[in-house]
Order: sequence, then structure tokens, then C-alpha cells
Amino acid sequence: LLGKEEPIGVVLKKRVLRMVIVLLGISLFYLFYNDISLGADAVVSDSSADPALTDATLKKILSDSAALKELVLKDSTVTDPTAKDVSFLGFFNLVYNHELSPQLWYLYAYIGAMLMLPFLRKIAKLLTYKEILYLLIGNLLFVGIIPSALYLINGKYLSVIGHFSLPIFTERPIFYMLMGYFLEHIMPKEKYNGKNAILAVVLFFVFGAMDSYTTHRLILDLKEAGYTNSFSYSLFSCLIAVPAMSVFFLVKYLFMKIRVGKISEKIIVALGSSVFGIYLLEAVLRRETYDVYLTLDTVLPKGVACALWVIVCMLLGTVIALILKKLPVLRKLL
Repeated sequence: LLGKEEPIGVVLKKRVLRMVIVLLGISLFYLFYNDISLGADAVVSDSSADPALTDATLKKILSDSAALKELVLKDSTVTDPTAKDVSFLGFFNLVYNHELSPQLWYLYAYIGAMLMLPFLRKIAKLLTYKEILYLLIGNLLFVGIIPSALYLINGKYLSVIGHFSLPIFTERPIFYMLMGYFLEHIMPKEKYNGKNAILAVVLFFVFGAMDSYTTHRLILDLKEAGYTNSFSYSLFSCLIAVPAMSVFFLVKYLFMKIRVGKISEKIIVALGSSVFGIYLLEAVLRRETYDVYLTLDTVLPKGVACALWVIVCMLLGTVIALILKKLPVLRKLL
């Protein structure tokens, strides 16, 4: 997208409007799914034992089910809402405040990125190799290293100081779009070599380990303090920029060296085209396949059981997404 030339009107109609429609549609779906499948009764009986409900935002939504109904329904005494009971203003408030499903954060970030697209395109085309390295160092310092160090030293998280604002460094929709453009269009092809591939692997594990340790420490501190129902995501993935770029680099390097067959190519394209649909349905997929995790957990280590559960969710989501993409209206949106 950063390499395209489009008038602002086309960006708003083709990029922004499409994602707004998707956000409204999937939010309406989760409005009823949360109430029917994850209602107040389920929260009382299942939330303490179900890791699918340990997400703080989701638990808050479910525990405040009565308040949610009062906001959304014209008649706050209704306990089994149907489409005719939903008020437009209440639904708009829930969507605007991001209170229907935690993983939809990506749509909000993406819509914001699309609104900034005309400006980001001009920035991307003028970036030099040194400037993009400066951007990366700034992100690592102000999003990763400084906040992590402050937390590990005195237990306090601090991303920026007062009015000290660094949006290009710290805002993920801006930073990651520019980094992707850099890796795809600015980094010289000769940089994609075996030596740098080894360096990418080393950086992946070093920064991945640092990020994992900070996250682990945060969870232990919160558990010791008794904060079981709420926690901050501020430090989660704060150092993930380098591992993310390493994966991009390694995949591109690999496919610069290897050519896949026609069948493998079709499979990869099909899997890639279903990613957006999987993401939209992720909360449902985890919830409805939770028994798979429970079964695997009895015979396998938790980490392995969880990884296999994720794979099952993704495979099931791929099938559903590919089917949905066959439908006329959804084909254009997904």
C-alpha cells in the first residue's frame, strides 16, 4: 500500500470504508455471540477454570454483562436480546469504545493506519537506509529497552515522559508499516545473504528471550500482588520489533533461494488469503475448541498442548475463511 499512488478519496472509499464495514459487521456478530455463548451464567461457572477467558479485557466485558445489556438494549430488563432489541446508539458506543472483543484492536489500528496512509506514503518514499535504522533504534529505546529497564529496576512501567511525544517511533501502525516497506523496498538485495540470515536468527532468540523474561517477570509480580483479574499489556511484546523483522528477513531470504512448485504455491496463497478471516473469528475458534486443549493437556505438557490447540484453531479457521470467501458480499470484504 505504501508504494501505491491513490487520491485521498480513493483511500477513504477503498481502504477506510471497507475496514469500517468489516468492524461494524464483526462487532455485531460478537455482540450476540458474547451474550449468548459467554453470558453472565457462563462467567460465574467457567471463567476461573477456562484459560480462554483469562484475557483481562474479555473478563471485564463478561463480568459487566448486566451493564453491557443496559447500555445496548432499549429495555434493560430484557435478558435474551434479539436483533430488534439492539439500539443503534448503544451498539455504536460499544464499537467506539472497543468493548466487544479484545482481538479487534487490530482493526482499529488498521483503520488508523489507512487514515494516515497518504502521509505515510510520502514519508516512505523519501526514507534512506540510515534514517530507517535511526527509526528502529528509536523504537527499541523508547518502546523496548527503556521501559523494560525501568520496570526491571524499580517495578514501574514508563513508556514516555509527560508531554515527550514520539509517535513515529512509538505508534505501531506507523512504525511497522515503515519497517515493512524498508525490508521489502529499501534494504539492498545484497543484504539478504547467509551471514545476515545467521545474524537474524541470533537477534530473534536474543530479543525474544529478553521480551519473554520481562513478560514472565511482570506476570509473577502481578500474581504476587494479587492482580488476577486485570493487568497491563504495556510491557508485553515491547521488544518484539527485532524478532518480527528477523522472521520477515528470513522468510524473504529463504524464498529468494528456493522456488516452490505450483501446488505448494497454491496452498501458500490459500493459507495467506485466509489469515484475515481467521483473525476475525479467533475468539470464537478458541472458545468453541477449548475441549481440544483440555484433552491434550491430560497427556502432553501445557506448552505443547497449547501449541497444538492453536494449530487446530488455525486449520479450522482456514476452512471456514475459505468457505466464507466464496460468498459474494464477504468475498470483497475478506
